[in-house]
Amino acid sequence: ELEDIIKAKGITGVLNGVEDIVKPDNEDLGLDVRYNASTLERKLEIKAAFQEAQGFEVNPATPLFVFMGRLDAQKGVDILFEAVDAVLQGGLDAQFVFMGSG
Repeated sequence: ELEDIIKAKGITGVLNGVEDIVKPDNEDLGLDVRYNASTLERKLEIKAAFQEAQGFEVNPATPLFVFMGRLDAQKGVDILFEAVDAVLQGGLDAQFVFMGSG
């Protein structure tokens, strides 16, 4: 059953919200590099690896915006796309990733 697989793999989902649980520093999150409040510089390593994996220009100064959710007006995606258009029209060099169904 799918529910058994989800439990066995430790998969969790957050419905219509943000998970507010802080993961312990020693928990495996599937990242080659991890960071916490005292090692924020490592966040740039993760960003660079993601940019490279996606075929983006690797540039720590380029803002990277990520949306993960249902691509539906109920989720405000129309507003999101208006904001993206404004960013691009304003000349900001930025990278965008949209993940979801819809």
